[in-house]
Amino acid sequence: MKRKGFTLIELLVVIAIIALLMSILVPALAKARTLAYRLLCKTNLAGIGKVMALYASDSEEEYPRTGGMGAVWSDSGHITTWVGRSLSESAAFNDGTATITSCFFLLVKYGYATPKQFYCRGDEAARIFKAKEAQLKYPLANAWDFGGGRKPGKGGGETGVWPGECVSYSYHMPFNIDVEMAGFPISEASREDSPLCADRNPHLDIDAQNPDLAANTLAHEGDGQNVLYKDTHVLFEQTPNVGHPVPGSDKLDNIWTYGGVAITGGGDPEGTAPTNVGDGYPIGRTFSNDAYLVNEYQNGKK
Repeated sequence: MKRKGFTLIELLVVIAIIALLMSILVPALAKARTLAYRLLCKTNLAGIGKVMALYASDSEEEYPRTGGMGAVWSDSGHITTWVGRSLSESAAFNDGTATITSCFFLLVKYGYATPKQFYCRGDEAARIFKAKEAQLKYPLANAWDFGGGRKPGKGGGETGVWPGECVSYSYHMPFNIDVEMAGFPISEASREDSPLCADRNPHLDIDAQNPDLAANTLAHEGDGQNVLYKDTHVLFEQTPNVGHPVPGSDKLDNIWTYGGVAITGGGDPEGTAPTNVGDGYPIGRTFSNDAYLVNEYQNGKK
């Protein structure tokens, strides 16, 4: 009996068809995954916006901010001169310092949000904060930040996490330039269209190859960034120029940079990009309409 089977030509045709289908489906699947990450990120930020508004309602109209008004960023990327709201708060951080992420953590500490809400799947350098991994020996309600840095561990490894590793989002600059100069953190008095949070500032991203040329966040393939506005709506913006209109110009303020002059009222479509958290530049904002979203660097140093 003659055995039936594929001929060499038929086999080659099948392989060619499979290869063609793969070439069509793989990019489509990758695009679908990117869009899914973008949607999940948008959902996270929308949730953060709602709980921030709730937090403000419960906190005399103040948005999450550790240290009160008198806070200064240092060259080490921490707040070293600041006034805590209580003795336990002022003593909670190593060497009396706090971070941008500690502002977000207030939402976790007081039960408004969960650590998972601050993690974007598209942010490759991020991870979900876990108390055990951060070696917390007490409940989240007793903590003040997403970890405190890494320490030498057994076998030459490291234990713990940097706070910046567990938060994929940037925050409208909540601190002052110095103790004497008034800052302009988001408050109930701010415009409803003020940018409040967004994806990670590309100039403060460990994966940025050339921060000077960075425009959009890296978490979404450089296509744009999810931006949360004070009124809690979230838009995927294809450019970082989405802040308040710049007086005397047809351009909008860039949310990744700080700058501006008194003549124009402070908004700046270009501005000066930070090279690292606490790099010695005037990190705070001098004008109330200068949108400036910052985040903690992922590994505590650059």
